[in-house]
Amino acid sequence: MNNRELKRIEIISYLEDLSKTDSQFSTSIQENLIFFEKISSLKGFFDWVKNNMPTINGEQLKELTDFGNEKYSEELHIGMIKVERGFVPGFITPMVKKVSSYILSCNNSLLIADLGSGSAELMRQIIKRVLKSDFKQKITIVAFDRSESSHNIAAENLAVFANDIEITKVPQLKEEELVNIINKSDKKINVILVQNNIFNIAKDFKNTTFDMSYHSFFKHHLDVEYKNELDNILLEKSKITFEYDGFHSKFGLILQALFVWKQLVLLNGAVFSNLRYYKKEFLKGKAKNENIILYGMGPMFSHRGTYLRTLTNADKK
Repeated sequence: MNNRELKRIEIISYLEDLSKTDSQFSTSIQENLIFFEKISSLKGFFDWVKNNMPTINGEQLKELTDFGNEKYSEELHIGMIKVERGFVPGFITPMVKKVSSYILSCNNSLLIADLGSGSAELMRQIIKRVLKSDFKQKITIVAFDRSESSHNIAAENLAVFANDIEITKVPQLKEEELVNIINKSDKKINVILVQNNIFNIAKDFKNTTFDMSYHSFFKHHLDVEYKNELDNILLEKSKITFEYDGFHSKFGLILQALFVWKQLVLLNGAVFSNLRYYKKEFLKGKAKNENIILYGMGPMFSHRGTYLRTLTNADKK
């Protein structure tokens, strides 16, 4: 029995145990069970795509890593580093270019919020571009993520910049402490890894406005009401926000699934995320009145299937 099959059996056992104790997400647990039972082979996967996938309500779906298992969360983030770092498919390249270009266009110190920072691979690529430039101002990035294992991976991922940046871990960052960290550090770039609840930003940072905020492949994890609440919070507490995520594409779903076929946690994340993404037609409709750019084909004809949205104070209703 190969490693992939052993991992599949392990995950099925975990989900079966979880189904006995968790009634809140019982539907999603069952959908995950069906998925992992089907993907023992490519034939089973395509059978799932044809017969099971059309019956799933993406808005109510949870991914394997949404059930709070730190082990699977860690596997997902480690796998995502490799995918996001690769030239092909270049998933986060548009976001890296957008955020780093905006930073370099500024001529003052910046306080930035990175929401759902995960492995900090997006941040790593942004910092790499900034350090290569002649940008001389001080930058502080507050990285919000509830997962301690994510912060551990992020710290390791950013360790390559040890001479140029200072990394601080603070479980619950207070406004006064933020000011102290910024004032005490003599590094060009400060990264503060925090576990603050993103939806408490207005309360935790009453007198602070972030110069910029961004989030990548994060919003689709939220229920509809929380998506709207997130927008409202960031419109209030950030001068500009860059939002990056995927749009639903059956072609993209299959292509990404084949790309990570042997990595089951990442496979589940790629497929189930796609089912939770906004529809392409919905985003095209919003693009008429909002600053939204859609990205289809990426390098080497890989299907990127993402969008980039910009929010500013002018978007306040």
